Amino acid sequence: MNKFETELLNGNFVISNCINCKQVVWPPSNYCNICHNETKWSNSKQVGKIIEFSKKMISTFV
Repeated sequence: MNKFETELLNGNFVISNCINCKQVVWPPSNYCNICHNETKWSNSKQVGKIIEFSKKMISTFV
C-alpha cells in the first residue's frame, strides 16, 4: 500500500507536489512524471467534489 492509500484509510486526502518543478503530481507518486525528481506529500486544505471513482479489485503482485 502506498502513502496515498494509507492516508485515505486514515481519512486524509494527500497530494504530491514536485520539489523541483512545483507541479501537482497525479496520479500520486513519490516521483514527478515531468522531471522525475522526488515529490513532497501534503494534506489537501481545500474542500472538493469527487467526480470519478475506481476500485482495485485484485492485487497485481503478490
